[in-house]
Amino acid sequence: FVYEVPAPDVVDAMATLFIANNWNIEPGVRALLKSEHFFDSVVRGAKIASPIELSIRFLKEVGGYNPTHILMIQWTSWGLEQVLMNIPSVNGWPRHRNWISTQSVAERWNALGWLIWSDDTAPPLDFVGLIEDLVDTTDPHLAFHVGPALVEHLLGIPIEELDIENVSRDFAGDLINNPIPDFIVNGPPHLTNLAKLLLDWVPWYEWSPYNEQLGYLLRNFVMFITRLPEYNAT
Repeated sequence: FVYEVPAPDVVDAMATLFIANNWNIEPGVRALLKSEHFFDSVVRGAKIASPIELSIRFLKEVGGYNPTHILMIQWTSWGLEQVLMNIPSVNGWPRHRNWISTQSVAERWNALGWLIWSDDTAPPLDFVGLIEDLVDTTDPHLAFHVGPALVEHLLGIPIEELDIENVSRDFAGDLINNPIPDFIVNGPPHLTNLAKLLLDWVPWYEWSPYNEQLGYLLRNFVMFITRLPEYNAT
């Protein structure tokens, strides 16, 4: 539940509790999940999520999903080698780094991509509603706030700890009459790069989450987040 190589003192404490409760597993699990160790920043993001954990977590973080999206996870689980109710052995599924390979990484991306672009299979996930929960959509500089808000929400770790790619192209549009705000120009590079990744070729002053024609930009950005290495951790 915490990490593949648990701390010896935690193991000893759990073993003592296990024996004291006549070999009943439940008290130990309850104690562990409520302990400070379980929420320690040292073990946060230190374990690679299984395919099912990854997909279910994504739906919970975005919200607005329905039973069809759950079925989609069941369908993609065959290609990800974690079919629910079909455990390969009494030892369970392989764990941690066993989930990651050159083939499985692409399969994980495709599984989340199917959920992100689910128009034809199921009602699309409500990314606009998610944005409304995260930022003030009346802010005139909304386009610069959405990227960081989505990254921090979906990853749960400070942006400063991420290796965000450097985007060399300039912002599009009329930047004389619509200058880039000072908090971007004089801010950390990741704010500029995230804005460019979200906007692509669209001028910042024309972007809106309510513009259905530009909805694909928002979905592309969510895909970018789910393909960051850190998103595979739990």
